Amino acid sequence: MTGYKKYLLILALLFCSGCATLLESGPTRRISPVSAGSGLDIPDLKKSYDCYKVFYSGPKYNPSAILFIHPQGEEGLKTAPGWNKVESQGQLSYLLSKIDILKPKLWCIVPSGKEKTSPADIMAYIYTPGYATVQKRPGKNAYLIQPVPKQFNPVYYDPEFNDLW
Repeated sequence: MTGYKKYLLILALLFCSGCATLLESGPTRRISPVSAGSGLDIPDLKKSYDCYKVFYSGPKYNPSAILFIHPQGEEGLKTAPGWNKVESQGQLSYLLSKIDILKPKLWCIVPSGKEKTSPADIMAYIYTPGYATVQKRPGKNAYLIQPVPKQFNPVYYDPEFNDLW
């Protein structure tokens, strides 16, 4: 085998092994509420505020996500530092009015590995224009959800996004 064919073969092996790791799914996935068999939407979640542990990430004036942890998901899904507890239904209304400017979508967070999901599999609902990373906690059947990074909001000026102008 000539020299360049060896390098080409090694490169192909590295490429294939790298692609295989990219195809591995995370410990959870996010799907639409309809796909999980849930008919809930944001007005329903707002009405049933007392039934969930509710958190937001980002500043109050520009939340990047609102997280509704399902009562069944409390044991398995923990929030990482950077999530703030929503203290009242009034605060939730305020946060929803601010995040709606960003045109967020409602998602369900469910464990990976199941072909069919049901409402019983829903660990949490997340309302966000971004994406939250979920990590499996070592040695436990529990997950840690990271806060969604701050999102650009065209309605107000934020010095952090100064380089975008």
